[in-house]
Amino acid sequence: MCAPGLESVCVDELRQLGVQVSARLRGGIEFTDSLSTAYAVHLHVRCAGRVLLRVAEFRAGAYEELFHRTRRILWETLLHPRCELEFRVFTNRSRAGHSGKLEETVRAAIRRRWMDQGGEPGRADAGNGGDRPETQGASTFVQRVYVRMEENRCAISMDMTGPSLHFRGYRTEVHRAPLRETMAAGLLLAAGRRPEEPLLDPMCGSGVFPLEAALMDAGKPPGAGREFAFMFWPGFRKAAWAYLVKQACSRIRISGGGRILGRDVDPKALKAAETNARNAGLEGWCAFERMDFFQAPPPFDHGMVVLNPPYGKRLGATLSQERLFDRIGRKLRREYRGWKALVLAPGNEAAQALGLRAERIFRLDHGGIPVHALYTRIR
Repeated sequence: MCAPGLESVCVDELRQLGVQVSARLRGGIEFTDSLSTAYAVHLHVRCAGRVLLRVAEFRAGAYEELFHRTRRILWETLLHPRCELEFRVFTNRSRAGHSGKLEETVRAAIRRRWMDQGGEPGRADAGNGGDRPETQGASTFVQRVYVRMEENRCAISMDMTGPSLHFRGYRTEVHRAPLRETMAAGLLLAAGRRPEEPLLDPMCGSGVFPLEAALMDAGKPPGAGREFAFMFWPGFRKAAWAYLVKQACSRIRISGGGRILGRDVDPKALKAAETNARNAGLEGWCAFERMDFFQAPPPFDHGMVVLNPPYGKRLGATLSQERLFDRIGRKLRREYRGWKALVLAPGNEAAQALGLRAERIFRLDHGGIPVHALYTRIR
């Protein structure tokens, strides 16, 4: 799963890992591969939000058929017996079409399967914990199960990820309405930013664009420092995961960069960005300074300028949205000639107010607000 509008970027990342993509959907990519490859996706892919494992797919025209087919699934090999189950149900044009009844039926079938095997989810004596991490008891772990019933066909999937992949672990401080790390990374990749290309974010907030660019330049895998849902599965291969992480971390660059800069007029925002940079171990890869975009000159003679200006509630009542984006566009055209620019704008009117001829436009959703991300080279 990925942010709608960034599917092509996600496909490119998967192919770089050697993954054979089988289908591209709105907000998601389907692929068939090994569990080790799924581990690698969690470790390396920067713009995906979540990975689901398709457990089974079958026809079910009635609840009784759904129960019996779900009961046949080898749940004892997939679920730790002490985990709690949380369901996400989608239904469309199916005889067995009540979401509450679907959840009740699937939950009952899983429970019956465990009873058939001499145990039951929720009971501590129902099996062993496999090779799960020791940092958290499986009794506190919540496994999300997705049930999709469409035209009398049922697809059951398990969430491999847990908390979304945008939780890198470094951003403990946030400011205003932060952009998700996965979306920031995806936009940088979509805009074709090259490694070590100078980057300026003059309205950086808590620093997500500079930090994601720095992670790329340093070669730090985004998933190396956190736990995932699959680590609590009975079949988790701890040694395989450790090997992937060791390989990835051996390629991290210790020093370099220095031409990634975040600016903001708000000292609280800069404090948050600096804290997040320290958490990520990126102090030497990016810097932050207090400056007003409209008054400060470009810090480099070329590079990419990335802007996520305030809009909606962040804008307040002091300046109209179109006027703000008009000022931004005039500043870019006047002082940033020869630069690449990536600007997020909430809808057509704000985007047009920039006065920039976009080479590419990525249509996204940020916190429920439709956003256009315009990429251009400023002539």
